[in-house]
Parts: sequence; C-alpha cells; structure tokens
Amino acid sequence: MRKSVPAVLCMYSMLISALKKNLLWIYLLPVVVLGFQKQESQGFGIRGIFPYDSIADKQIVLITQTREISDTLTVTSNNFYFEGVVSEPTYATLIIGQKRFRFPLTNDRIKIVIKNIQRTEYTVEYTKSKISDNLDRYFKVDSENYSDTYKSLLSEGLNAKDDIEKMLIEAKKDSLIAGFINKCISKYRNSNDRDGYAMIVYDLTDLFGTKNYPEKVDEFYKLLPAEQQRGFYGKKIQAYLNQSYKVAVGKYINFKFSDIHNHEKTLKDYQGKYVLLEFWATWCGPCIQLIPDLKRIYQSGKLEIISISIDEDLEKWKNKTPQLGMDWINIHFKQQDNLKDKFFVNGVPYNVLLSRDGTLLKTNVTLSELETLIN
Repeated sequence: MRKSVPAVLCMYSMLISALKKNLLWIYLLPVVVLGFQKQESQGFGIRGIFPYDSIADKQIVLITQTREISDTLTVTSNNFYFEGVVSEPTYATLIIGQKRFRFPLTNDRIKIVIKNIQRTEYTVEYTKSKISDNLDRYFKVDSENYSDTYKSLLSEGLNAKDDIEKMLIEAKKDSLIAGFINKCISKYRNSNDRDGYAMIVYDLTDLFGTKNYPEKVDEFYKLLPAEQQRGFYGKKIQAYLNQSYKVAVGKYINFKFSDIHNHEKTLKDYQGKYVLLEFWATWCGPCIQLIPDLKRIYQSGKLEIISISIDEDLEKWKNKTPQLGMDWINIHFKQQDNLKDKFFVNGVPYNVLLSRDGTLLKTNVTLSELETLIN
C-alpha cells in the first residue's frame, strides 16, 4: 500500500532529526575528547631519564614546597615519571639518595636527564618550566649580585677604622637593600608575565639583609594579583608582614624560658644589659663560624647572649653545645612560645638585639654593629 505524502514527510523529518543528532554527537565527540586532553594538560608531568641503570631499585622522592605533592617512586629501569596538579607555581625538590635537586614547578611538561652518577654525586639537565625564565631573569642574577655586594660591605664594616666610616658603610647597605627591592618592584610593574612572582616576594623576606625592610616587602606584596595573595606564598608573606610589625623596633620583648640545664628564667631577669637572641642550628655552617666572634664579644661582659637552637634533634643540640664552648645561655626554640614563629625565623643565622630596658633595637645585627656597641 502506498504511503501518503504527509506520512512520507513525517518519516523524512524523523530521519533528518536522527541524522542531526548523530552528526551532533560526531561533532561533539572530538570536543569531549579534546576537553579531557586539555584537562590532563593542566597538570604537570616530570619525565626523568637515566643514561644507564646505575641507580635502579632506588627511591626517588618528589616534594613541593607547598606540600601539595609528596610522592615516592622506586626506580626499576632507566626512567621515571611523576604527574599531578599544583594549584600555583612552587618550588619542588627531587630527592635521590643523599642528593637534592630543587627547581621551580608549574603545570607544564619537564624533562630531567640525570648524568655522571658516581655514588651520591650526579649532574642534572632539565627542560625549564614556564616560570624558570621569570625567576632567573627577574630575580636570580640580581639577587646574586646583590648578595655579593652586601657581603663585601659586611667585610668593609668589620675592617672600618672608626665610627664615622662604619656609619657610611651602614648607609651604603641601606641604600643597596632599598635599591635592590625597588628594582624588583620596577621589573614586576613592567612585566607582562607575572607567574611565580609571589615566590619572588617570599624569597625577598628571607634574603640576606632584607629582613629589616617589611615596608618595602609590603609595597611589593600589594602589587600581586589577589589570587597570588591568597595562595601559599601570599599567606607566608602576610604572616611575615604581620610578625615583622609585631616584632618592631621599640617593642618591649619578654618571655619565660627553660635553658639547656632546665633552669627557669625570663628575659626580664637580664634587664640592665644588652641581650642578643642568636638563632642557630647544629647543622648550620655559617652559625658555627660565628661562634668564635660571639665568644670574643661575650667576654667583654657588656652583652648577654641567648643562643636559641632550631634543631629538631634535641640530643644532638645538647651534645654539640658544650663541644662548641658556648658558655652563655642556651635554649631550644620550643618554649611556652614557639620562638621560631614568635620572631618569624625563616633561616639561620638570625638574631635580635634588645636594649638594656628590654626593647627591640634591631634584628639581623652584624658583627661590626655588635663590636661598635661593646666598644
């Protein structure tokens, strides 16, 4: 029986509709697949290659400074692969045996080639992440030049002939620090690519000589985009700023503590003398190099020294302290207050100088400044 025209048109319409639906799925399928591929590419991938199997069956650990990633692989061949997602650019560390390789990481692809392996020694080549150029061009070279000049001025201060020369050197140091931070700020303002810049501002808070300039760090911090201020490094910077303003020049400092011999005391017990709170650790080479100079300054009788260890190994601290002849007060940072947090200690050596009335005079005091004080 012959179908009517309306029926044929109806079937034709249904066929076209079905084709359209199928065509829609045909068009959508690549979009969906690409969408998943794009999602995968939003994470990082670190492919490592060994030229031979000399460290097979050893573990390789990947840790990010943000602690988002902490992963361990056992190498059974001449390659390894880490993948994941970081919420913001961060520093990452590969740990192989006793060796560590630190590098900036963001969500991109990195290839690492490990060469010349001899026991714990090896060299590393890697394709740089997107933020490496920022960190190198914008901060690394300038900070190295700055550190060299700052150390040179420290040496000049130690060899200064009189107080006037020392004052001139201090003025040069102040100018150097302010100039360096201003240069960083200027580069940031003129940059189109600002990935990883919160890492740089955070590094500024711990760079030799910059600890006493929270106002400049604050100026730089306020230029960062809101998402970077809210991130891991942004929160660290804000904590530094809060602590820096709390531990400010002129602020009265006092706390109770128990020394290495379990004697209970307070800072107030030492009013009438200058007091140097010297943060250190048994594993810190520069800290130990300072001890002979601290002994000489301590023997003047004009300055009380309280060394505050940030060691986690209490027994090592208790054994090492008498070996080094540190005959002044020695305490651990974990007291009623966490002294490491109270004074925002990111690294050692670091110190805080208190006046005779217990108020803060300065942080990160140099040997030349201490010598001027006791003379």
